[in-house]
Amino acid sequence: MNKNIEIKSLGVDNGRVIRAFGQEAHVLVSSEQTRDAFCVLRFFIPPGNVTPPHLHRATDETFLIESGEIEINRGGELLRGRRGDAIYLPKGIPHALRVGNDEGVALVVCVVPGGGFDRFFAACAEEFKRGEPEMPLLAKFDYRSGRPHG
Repeated sequence: MNKNIEIKSLGVDNGRVIRAFGQEAHVLVSSEQTRDAFCVLRFFIPPGNVTPPHLHRATDETFLIESGEIEINRGGELLRGRRGDAIYLPKGIPHALRVGNDEGVALVVCVVPGGGFDRFFAACAEEFKRGEPEMPLLAKFDYRSGRPHG
């Protein structure tokens, strides 16, 4: 058993909402709550929304689809998921996401050595507030510090 994670109910904080890439993420379990072992976000993704191709060097993502149809290009392999499906995106493999004609809702479980995917998405949200995000800057994000490298 991992002794770094408290054995108690973590609770859900639907009060923390992060908006980036035209998506809304509700932080259900934060990296801070798990002492940076993982985080769980519930994404509400509007119809037709597209997340540009990208990859995470440190993050494994698992999408647990609650509603809608979500299409993911994972390293050239086209995956389609619907309610009840799970799609695993291992770190280091480029991927892009597109939602069908209805809103997509997915729980996203992010496992990062040292935690912090929720901090990364919050940094993305800050970049979007400034206008067009600087994707190269976001690609250098340090999950532990919550800031870009260098």
